[in-house]
Amino acid sequence: MNKKIVYLSGRMDGVSVSEGNGWREYASKFFRNYGESGEWDVYNPYEGKVEEMKNGKTHTDFGTNEIYHRDIYHLDKSDIVLVNLDLPDTVEKEHCPFFTIGEMFHAHRDRKPIIAYTNAFKGRPGYDAIVTKTLPNLEDCLDYIVTNY
Repeated sequence: MNKKIVYLSGRMDGVSVSEGNGWREYASKFFRNYGESGEWDVYNPYEGKVEEMKNGKTHTDFGTNEIYHRDIYHLDKSDIVLVNLDLPDTVEKEHCPFFTIGEMFHAHRDRKPIIAYTNAFKGRPGYDAIVTKTLPNLEDCLDYIVTNY
């Protein structure tokens, strides 16, 4: 049986480690415990970095090129992209989810299903053109992915 890999994409700039990683840990546990052992796996960009980040480093302290190339490498190896676009009404430009949006376009280019939760961009032509399914919350996305893929 081939393992299905879910790439966990979402805002990391301008949020605490618990905000950026909490939903990812929840989704990771869900997928790794779902179905037959080893059927699902995830790529969480926080893995291996959480302790360092809790001790004062930020996501960007790891180097822009390092982050980009590591994440795109794992995005290329994934089968499905789960995106958290739960954003505040306004986002300061330095906290814009730039990498997240870029990951979505990379995934779309590679014809990977993109499942997102929020309505932050719903109705925007670029968003509607690339996102496979938008659901209101994380739990609905998790159920949708395991039911349909």
